[in-house]
Amino acid sequence: MNSSMLSFDGWRRWLGLSWRVHAWHLLLVLGALGLTWSASAFLVWLNPKAGSPRPRGYASDVEVLLIGNSQYRRIDTDRLCRPAANISIGGSDYAVQAALLRNLAPGMPNLKVLILALDNLPLRTPAIANRNGDYESLVQKGIPWWDIPDTGPWEKLHFHLTRNSLLKPVMVGPKLEFEQLAGYVTFERLERFVAAAWSSDSSVAGESATLSSRWTDESKQVRAKSGQAVIMPKQSPRDSTKPARAKSSQPATETPPPIDSLPPADRIRSQYSFAPAEGEKKVMSYHRALREHHNMRSNRQALLEIARYCAQRGIRLIFMRAPTTKGFWRNRPDEWADELETLHREVEQVYGARIPLWDEERGYDYDDRQFDDPNHLMTPYIRTVLSPRIDVRLRRLLGEPSQVAAGTTTERR
Repeated sequence: MNSSMLSFDGWRRWLGLSWRVHAWHLLLVLGALGLTWSASAFLVWLNPKAGSPRPRGYASDVEVLLIGNSQYRRIDTDRLCRPAANISIGGSDYAVQAALLRNLAPGMPNLKVLILALDNLPLRTPAIANRNGDYESLVQKGIPWWDIPDTGPWEKLHFHLTRNSLLKPVMVGPKLEFEQLAGYVTFERLERFVAAAWSSDSSVAGESATLSSRWTDESKQVRAKSGQAVIMPKQSPRDSTKPARAKSSQPATETPPPIDSLPPADRIRSQYSFAPAEGEKKVMSYHRALREHHNMRSNRQALLEIARYCAQRGIRLIFMRAPTTKGFWRNRPDEWADELETLHREVEQVYGARIPLWDEERGYDYDDRQFDDPNHLMTPYIRTVLSPRIDVRLRRLLGEPSQVAAGTTTERR
């Protein structure tokens, strides 16, 4: 019989060796594992962002929770009358939003009100399929890897292993951010880095504080010379020749420009795929994309799960529709309107009570020039117009006197 290690005789001979030999074998295995894990830990130390995403913490005194997609993500909860948190995620569907609620709400014992987006997009969007295995933003929001919705056990485990701080360098390897990395990392730079990292001389060690910024600046210069874009706005091929509208240099806390000072909506060239005046085109693009490839069954069940969760814990459930341009909401397919009305009634039956709808879309009094694109209001107007309007509705719901008068708002700190 073959006497190799893979044969029965080989195993019997190996098992018959003295305990000292086995001890050396064990030490060799442990040494190899230790060397691998040490190398991984060193890579994580060099680039902490390459490790596992860490979930964000939220205050335990939260009384109002807001969940939606990118249309709701920038709503300013500091403008609301009660302690609030906004855990909206761009491109999310009801399956993702249900996972957020069941994982984060237990840490909010004072939660009284849930403001939830009611729209066809979170009902139809296949959010998990669209992510192609990248769930880091979900984990950072607070969804544990084992509770990522619409995924199988192996996909969950694979994501966890490939994002684990010590396993990721081994299973995935370093990510080359630009093609000239090999030419950029020279022995001189490496020697300078090691000297700065280990030296006790403050004049030498102080250089380590600037290495990261130097790396960022120089790497951008290298990529710029090679023609690689550092940051590119999202544009469709149709808009690639249009100049992107410059972002305002004013902070979001300042008063937004008067409507009369803005250009007409049909002359605005958005940095996004659709300009504000192209509402019909954008809603039709959604309709075509989500007509066949959708996740309606799972999302419908997730929305009903949210209603049951709120009913069982005495949480007041509120539906909300975010503002959009006239061209967007007026061109919604008729089937979408019927779909939402049917869904609203069904959720109310599960919830066991009437669910108010705060409709900022059909109760339209926004100007198209206040939008970044057909269904995303500009941040200054979200802060100074939409957020205070939500606060007024919330005060009415809770029976509190309104603190908004003549265009002024009271900000909670």
